[in-house]
Amino acid sequence: MMQPMEAVVLASASPRRLALMRQAGIPVIQIPVDVDESMPSESSLEEARAVTEILARRKVERLLADHPVHGDSWVLGADTVVFCGSRLLGKPRNVSEAGEFLDLLSGKTHQVITGVALRGRKTGRICSASELTEVTFRPLTEEDLSWYLSSGEWSDAA
Repeated sequence: MMQPMEAVVLASASPRRLALMRQAGIPVIQIPVDVDESMPSESSLEEARAVTEILARRKVERLLADHPVHGDSWVLGADTVVFCGSRLLGKPRNVSEAGEFLDLLSGKTHQVITGVALRGRKTGRICSASELTEVTFRPLTEEDLSWYLSSGEWSDAA
């Protein structure tokens, strides 16, 4: 007889990450954490990958510090950045910055990097990794930009 899968504690406020885990059939407890997500504005691709893993690890460590009751659970943190040229783009702070980011990406290929950190339930070790995806935007029209910015989809996501 198979044992039920233990819930993973997700150190994130992201509704997208929560939905992905649920779609995968993973029992999840979501606990938002507040960490410093500042990063350099420019870097190499290797540094960008490291930044995502560091931010993901910070989320796991913050959750464990604030909620020690979850010390025996799997704890997952993740962070995503966009890398274009040598620029690192995180979550836009406002609609104006979101528009600037989209202008920069319009008609170009860029990399989306997601770093994850997972704390082992039994070992207590935190392991991290990152994954890179190449994304190509077609040139965006003013109508495209206006529609997207008014949709609010840009908010709270790299």
